[in-house]
Amino acid sequence: MAISLSRAVEGFNLHLAAEGASDHTLQDYNTTLSRFVQFCGPLTVPDTISPNQIRRFLAYWQGKTVAPPGVAPRPPRTLAPKTILNMHTALSSFWSWLVMEGYAEEHIIKGRVARPRVPPPDIQPLSTDQITALIQAASMSDRNRAIVLFALDTGARASEICDLSRERLDLAAKTATINGKGNKTRTVVFGRKTGRALFRYMAGVDEDPRHGRVFSSLRGDPLTRSALLQMIRRMGKRAGINRLYPHRLRHTFAIHYLRNGGDVMTLQRQLGHSSMDMVRRYLQIAGADLERVHRRASPVDNLKN
Repeated sequence: MAISLSRAVEGFNLHLAAEGASDHTLQDYNTTLSRFVQFCGPLTVPDTISPNQIRRFLAYWQGKTVAPPGVAPRPPRTLAPKTILNMHTALSSFWSWLVMEGYAEEHIIKGRVARPRVPPPDIQPLSTDQITALIQAASMSDRNRAIVLFALDTGARASEICDLSRERLDLAAKTATINGKGNKTRTVVFGRKTGRALFRYMAGVDEDPRHGRVFSSLRGDPLTRSALLQMIRRMGKRAGINRLYPHRLRHTFAIHYLRNGGDVMTLQRQLGHSSMDMVRRYLQIAGADLERVHRRASPVDNLKN
């Protein structure tokens, strides 16, 4: 069945929405597919596209400089290798749908176009002194303090913080149910201090019936990832911390959780990782501290005889 590329993208978007894809996934996939339609031409029939065209598209965007999203003027940035991998993922999902719907005879990406290699992320957790300075810098605003404590106490991703709804936050049980990658739901746990900060912030802000999110912008709109990034950066500068971004708070949670004696299986569940790969990296960084904890807590070494 012949269909133009632009019409196919419209149908794929309807499919994603019906499947309950997150706003974050929809935004990322649409960015890639819009670029792909422009690259190939809107009237191109998907079944005429070859694996080489996919490779040329991905190669075209390698190292490309683009303007960051959002209304605030910011300097252009070079696309990270992870972004190119995300493009491959979006196109592969799109082709799976094309084959399923009969708009393409074969999957030209899976097993044929190699996934771009992504170097391991640079993990630089905050020190205890930096965490203290950041919390102090955030304490000028009840909202900002609640966000920072929630991020440091749960390891939630930026999109998960922005999408957190009031009805899925249980202050009494100190848990929150969040939607992670792939629209997978998980429950995260936080401590008393974070619970008190959340209560203080929410007590002073009326729930907005338009979105029901926990965290809003100063205008009452849902907090966006772009706004969250800018807010974290500003607080980082105020605290004297260079290159601070939401995912660094996630790294910080993971490393300090392990250093304080947390177990890897609980950490994996809290972070929402489908595999242990990233947890193993955290283990390597926290390894020296774990050895110290084990020496102190070893059931064998602490035997009296």
